[in-house]
Amino acid sequence: MSGEHDTYVKASSTHTFLWPFTFESDFFSFDKENPQKTPARKWHYDDVPKSETSERFLDAYMVAQYFNAQARKIFTDVGSAEEKNKAWDKKPKIPSCLRFFYDESDVTKMSYLIKNTDITYELKLHSVRLFLFVPFSIGILAIDAMNDNQAYKLSDIKLINDQGRRIRLPFIPRKNGAVDDDGFIMCAENLGVVLRENGQDVERWVQDFRADIKNIDPRNSQELFAPASFIYGFLSGQIGTGNQKRLYSMDGVTPASDDRMFLVSMIKDENLSDSGKRINILLEKKRATKSLERDDIYSVVFADPNDPSCVDPAMQSEILRKVIYRRWSDVGTLYATTNLSCMCLTSPSAPLDIVCRPFLTEYTAMVILVLAQRVSIEKFAQEAADVVRGAEQKGTLDDEQITEMMELHERYVTWQNQINLFEITDQEQGVEMYALMRKQMGVEGRVKALAGQLDDMYAIANVDQNTNTNDIVAWFAIIAIFMNLASFVLELTETGKQIFVPEEEIPTGLAEFFGLINSGATVETKYAATANLMALLQGLSILIAVLAIVYLCWVKFLKKLLMKLFK
Repeated sequence: MSGEHDTYVKASSTHTFLWPFTFESDFFSFDKENPQKTPARKWHYDDVPKSETSERFLDAYMVAQYFNAQARKIFTDVGSAEEKNKAWDKKPKIPSCLRFFYDESDVTKMSYLIKNTDITYELKLHSVRLFLFVPFSIGILAIDAMNDNQAYKLSDIKLINDQGRRIRLPFIPRKNGAVDDDGFIMCAENLGVVLRENGQDVERWVQDFRADIKNIDPRNSQELFAPASFIYGFLSGQIGTGNQKRLYSMDGVTPASDDRMFLVSMIKDENLSDSGKRINILLEKKRATKSLERDDIYSVVFADPNDPSCVDPAMQSEILRKVIYRRWSDVGTLYATTNLSCMCLTSPSAPLDIVCRPFLTEYTAMVILVLAQRVSIEKFAQEAADVVRGAEQKGTLDDEQITEMMELHERYVTWQNQINLFEITDQEQGVEMYALMRKQMGVEGRVKALAGQLDDMYAIANVDQNTNTNDIVAWFAIIAIFMNLASFVLELTETGKQIFVPEEEIPTGLAEFFGLINSGATVETKYAATANLMALLQGLSILIAVLAIVYLCWVKFLKKLLMKLFK
C-alpha cells in the first residue's frame, strides 16, 4: 500500500469500491512454479515486505493473527514455513487466492474524481488491489480512496459513496419521447481517475456520462453496458502507460455486478457517532415516528445520496435492526452490512489501532471473501444451467453432459473447503460480523439453494450414467447370449446327427448357412467347418465380454483419471 503510515487510517472518511468479475481459466497465464508472475504490467505480486515498518507488513500481520489458518492462506503469506510449503507441494497448485497491488509510484499520483455541474470531489487514492480466486475464475478489483478534506460534510460523504460506486448509466433520460442529455441521471456526470505530476494532468481516465447520452447508439450494446473506463484501464494495466484508449470489454472477462460497485466505507462523524450511542432508543418499535437521526443513519448505511430510500419509520427501524451490528454502539461505533455496502460509523477520535485499522484490514478482507463467495455461487448456478441445457428435450443427459456435471460437482466440493469457509476467526466479534455479512449478502440462502440444485443434478447424472452404462452392457450381454446359444444349438445338432442319423443324411446345418461350405461338401468338411464356426462364435462371445469389462472400467475409472492428468 502507498502513502505514509497512518495517513489512510486517520482520514476523515475512507471509500473502498469493489468490482467483482469472472474470467476464463486461461485469461491470466500463471506460472505455477512462480506465483509472483504478474497478470499484466503495472501489477505486482503482494508478498510480505521485508521491512517490518512498512504499512503492508503491519496490515498483513493484523490479518494473519486475526484469521484462522484457512482464511490466512487466502489473504496473506505471513505464517510458518510449513504453512507456506503446503500451498506449493511437489505438484504445484495455484493457491485459492493470488493478490496483487498496482504500481505504487503511479497510485500516489492519482485522484478519484467525482464531478457534477455544481460540485467536484477529489479523493486521494491509497491503493488499488487485485484479488484473483484462480481455481474458481473469480476476481475482485479493489480501489481504496480516502478523504482528508475537513470541509466535506456528511451530505458530501453521502454523494461520494453513492456516485463514486455508480460506473454505468442506470437509465437513459428521455423527454417528449427523445433522448434528453440534460435529463436527470442518478450517477455522476463524470467519474474516473486522474493521474497528475507537478500539478499537471498527465492522464485522465474519466468517464463522461453526459457525453455517453449524446453519443449513445442503442445498437452497440458493448459500449452501452461497458463500465467506466478506469475499470478496464486498471485491470489491463494501462493506467500510467500513456495509453488512454478506452476499453469497452476485455476478452475473457465478464462483469459480475450491475451498474454499482460494492462499497466499504468508514465515516468519522461526531453527530453520527452520537446517534450510534442512541441507536437502541431510535430503533424501539414504540418510537415508529419520523427521526432525523434515524434518517441519517439509514441513508448512510444504504449509501443513499440524500434522503433515505425508505421513508416509513417503522420499516426503517425493522430494516436497520437486521443490518446493524451494535456491539460497540455505547461508545459511538456502529457497523452495518447490506447487500451492497459495509459501513463503519465512528467518532473522529476513535482509536486508530482498535477501531479504524481493524475495519480497514480485517473486516474489509471479510467483505472481499464473502463477495467472492456470492459471485462464485452465481457462477456455479449458471454453469449448472449451461451443462443441462437441452436435456429437457432429450429426457436424459448425454455422456458429455454427465462428465461436465461430475467435474462441476468436484469443483463445488473444492470450493466448499477453500472459499466457502464457515468460520474464519475465533474472535467473537469476527464470528458475528462474518455471519452478518454472509446473511445480508445472501450467501447463506444461496449456498443452501445451490447445494440442493447440484445434489439433485449430481444424482440425476449418476442415474443417467448408470442407465447408459447398463443399457450398453445389456446389449453386450444379449449379443453374447445369442452367440453362445447359436454355438450350443450347432454343437447339439451336429452331435445328435452324428449319433442317430446315417452320415449321408447329415444336413449341411449352420456351416452351410453361413457359407463356410457348399452343399456338396464331404461329411468331414462339414464337421470341420462346423467346429470352426463354433470356435469363432465362442471367441466373439469372449471378445464381447472383454469389451464390456473394458467399457465399464473406462466409464468408472479411466476416463476420469485421464481427464485429470491432461487437464
